[in-house]
Amino acid sequence: MTNALQAFDEAVKSYEEDKGPFKVFATVVIRRRVLDYIRSESRHNAEVTVNPAAFGGDMPEEETDNISLQVRQEVAERSTETSDDGPARTREEITAVQATFSRYGFSFFDLTECSPRAEKTKRACAQAVRVLLENETLLAQMRQKRMLPVKEIVKNSGVSDKVLDRHRRYIIAAAEILSGDYPVLSAYLDFIRKV
Repeated sequence: MTNALQAFDEAVKSYEEDKGPFKVFATVVIRRRVLDYIRSESRHNAEVTVNPAAFGGDMPEEETDNISLQVRQEVAERSTETSDDGPARTREEITAVQATFSRYGFSFFDLTECSPRAEKTKRACAQAVRVLLENETLLAQMRQKRMLPVKEIVKNSGVSDKVLDRHRRYIIAAAEILSGDYPVLSAYLDFIRKV
């Protein structure tokens, strides 16, 4: 499933300085990917599966009625699924996480400026996030003070304070997503748990 985080990752990997400011470039890439995904999913919402025997013409009328009932039930199930999953669910999660990020003074799109690009830095940031996730006290402290507990993370992870300061927003965002109720968004940060 393509969503804003995948698009953001794509923007980070394909950005070139001669393309202009990174924030503008990433916003365009993310917007295009999300719109492409919504368009591709909307095509599938209109599809309804029908038993091929319904087209044979030799079925008893009561069996045809049963198939008609099955089709109606399947359409009802699919419309329920699209409200719970897919683009609607992704939008809900982004909106919810946006409210969380605003308490720290940044937005979802601000992550385009502070996300790590180098593999070594990504691993260091992942280690810092894991320290927060494994230590409820540090996570609670971060939420209460709305600041990254840099000294404690340096002490527990060995990640330099320079890296933590430079990627503060990214680390906070990843910790909030992975510790919150954001299954769609957290799927794109699974690598952090594996580092």
